[in-house]
Amino acid sequence: MKAKLHNANKTREEREIQAKAIKVRLEKFEQYAGQVMAGLSIQLKKQIAQAIPAMLDHMCSPETTAEIVTEAMKQAPILTKEDEKNWRDVRNTAVSLVSGLIEEKVQAWDSTNMYFDKMEHNLVNNFKKEFDLIDERHHEEIQKALDPDLKTVPDNTKRAAAAADEDDDDFSMTTGGKIALGVTAPLWIPLTVATGLSALVLGLPIIGIVAAKGNISEALEKSKFIKMYRNEESRRKYFEDLTKKASNAISENKELVALVERRLAKPITILTKLMEAIPNLVAADRNLLDVLAAESRGQDTLLLLYQPLVGGCRLLQGQLEMFRMKNLSKYLSLDRILKDNPKKIGSGQFGDVYKVTILADKKTIVGAVKVAKAPITVDTVTSFLQEKDNLRFLNHTNVLKYYATAASVHDGCLRVGIVTELCQGTLMEWLKDYKTPAKWGRDHAAMRRMYERSFSTIQNMGVQLCQGLSYIHGKGYIHRDLKADNILVTTDGTVKLADMGLTKKMADQTGTICGTPLYAAPEVFSENAEYNQSADIYSLGFLLLEMWYGVPVYEDPVFLKKVVDKITLPAQLSFQSQLPPIEPWQQLIKKCFQRDRNSRPSALACMKELKGMKI
Repeated sequence: MKAKLHNANKTREEREIQAKAIKVRLEKFEQYAGQVMAGLSIQLKKQIAQAIPAMLDHMCSPETTAEIVTEAMKQAPILTKEDEKNWRDVRNTAVSLVSGLIEEKVQAWDSTNMYFDKMEHNLVNNFKKEFDLIDERHHEEIQKALDPDLKTVPDNTKRAAAAADEDDDDFSMTTGGKIALGVTAPLWIPLTVATGLSALVLGLPIIGIVAAKGNISEALEKSKFIKMYRNEESRRKYFEDLTKKASNAISENKELVALVERRLAKPITILTKLMEAIPNLVAADRNLLDVLAAESRGQDTLLLLYQPLVGGCRLLQGQLEMFRMKNLSKYLSLDRILKDNPKKIGSGQFGDVYKVTILADKKTIVGAVKVAKAPITVDTVTSFLQEKDNLRFLNHTNVLKYYATAASVHDGCLRVGIVTELCQGTLMEWLKDYKTPAKWGRDHAAMRRMYERSFSTIQNMGVQLCQGLSYIHGKGYIHRDLKADNILVTTDGTVKLADMGLTKKMADQTGTICGTPLYAAPEVFSENAEYNQSADIYSLGFLLLEMWYGVPVYEDPVFLKKVVDKITLPAQLSFQSQLPPIEPWQQLIKKCFQRDRNSRPSALACMKELKGMKI
């Protein structure tokens, strides 16, 4: 639907150009995906090859042999005078006893060391991580062609993010991964049900034992066997020899590879499904591309056709995500977190914030949980999950750190919360309590040293703000609601971008007017409302003013009127008793307030300018 809506906003010539770009990117993506999947296949084969000697080392070790012999001596049948005529049955029973003990020892080794369980877990996790990267690469390749302004994320940063995701609370995978595997659950473990696999017990191939029987059964005649078996030392030596021959016969048998493959059936099945999914994914893209390229209807007709369907798609998305949260996802219990009546430390339009203590990564952590005031609905679940996913993915000193998601269901209603690091308060709260440079007024000359310290403090906070903004822009995101109330400050003065509910991948930006109107860039209100990361830079201009003056810009009626009248904004407020920003500060604000979005500096450029300022 998004592709068709993008298509509707383009002329036929522009569509043809995009179609060619997508074809090239699809070919590159297919090559990339093929290389990754080939690497995973090699990894699986190596793991299988490594498992066999590890198992044999244990099975053939002197310690294991001694344990089997001791146990065999205890359980071995007694050969009485009456049993001599059935001596072959005794011998066969002894061989079967040894084979059973060998299998028990290997199973005990696997169970105790969880060798195959660990191998399976590591393989499945790595398959998940690699496929998530493939899925993200696929998304970015297509969206980059649809939106040439999109900056793709380098592979190394995506890998770091994927590694950070590994310990997430709900172990979710991407939608593409779920579709590829033919399951909708966010857990990989239920794949055993989807693929018909159940817990497998390690069973040694009987061919090896049969071979051992063949090697030994004719080795001793009746009289020699009976004489040997009745002597305890000879019988012990017989069981030791039998154990070694049986172990060697098993190790030389090719079916041992099949045994390991059977034990690792889950990752093998997953990899097979993923390898089948890549060509299907590309084929679906090519089919869509053909449909888009063949579209001959005009822009007005297409917009009239597809625009109303967007609402229906969003409703369906909300319903699916609600089902997932209620039935498939694993979260911390919100009831348990809130049962001790934690201290409320903040409250906003959409939720309350409490100081809480949770256990994360086997450590007790003091954090904050933001709890939605109203139960989540199909209309609000997407925004909530978007904020959660943004905080999970964006890992930076100047972005609020995510710990976990908490949820509880009562009478069918879902209450949710996001647990994050604890901060002192919002940037606006901090600014109101701090004597910013403007507040020194005429005293700034007499109190030069304190004025300089005040400037140095807000300069540092401005640099941190730009660092956080530059980071999320580098990841391909737009914040879309940048203001001092959505920025937090820790007790040591670290600035944290927060309230990420409206933050979106630039490629996913569909022209929705959102955020706080006062701080929004002019292009946000344009007819198509198409904007990019420079919209955040326009909002940064307001923040730089507020950081200098220590008050919200709307407290200045003169400045507010200019915002409402949509005229070029000044780089200072009209408070006569307060000190205006230094010239470099004003020049940077003017650059941020450029109405032409292409003329605004990047967040990185703003950071460099701030760093270089002196008073």
